[in-house]
Amino acid sequence: MAGHSSALLRFFEGRKIAKFYDKNRPPYPSIVSNAIMKYVHSKTESNIKGSKLCKMLDVGCGGGQSIHSFAEYFDSLLGIDISEAQIDFAKEHNSFKNVDFRVVNNNLFPVEDETVDLVTCASTAHWLNVATFEKECNRVLKTGGCTVPKLCKIVNL
Repeated sequence: MAGHSSALLRFFEGRKIAKFYDKNRPPYPSIVSNAIMKYVHSKTESNIKGSKLCKMLDVGCGGGQSIHSFAEYFDSLLGIDISEAQIDFAKEHNSFKNVDFRVVNNNLFPVEDETVDLVTCASTAHWLNVATFEKECNRVLKTGGCTVPKLCKIVNL
């Protein structure tokens, strides 16, 4: 997140902003999550139809709008964001037992090496330090794991 002023980085702070963001930032349409998961299943070791993958990471998850459309596909999903208000909102409105949310302020993903099947970042790429994001994706992704920015090019989304 280098290169941005701290005022810009904290734009989505506060309870009112979290509620506004939830109301006005729609989740992925099912056609998007279905296309992404079809591709991910074709590239992973767990490509048995209907089987769940182990872990998904949603970077810059905000209030959790996008992560929920993937809940049925994974044993465990983690959404991370720099905004405590967004994470609090996400936790309060989460109805999935396999979804968790955490505040992360250091650009490092709080997961172990080679444990993630899919990394998403729906509306966050413009805030990220791209070099650090790519390094962290390479660190945490399993062999055959995917990132949504790369996938959108592949499946023409």
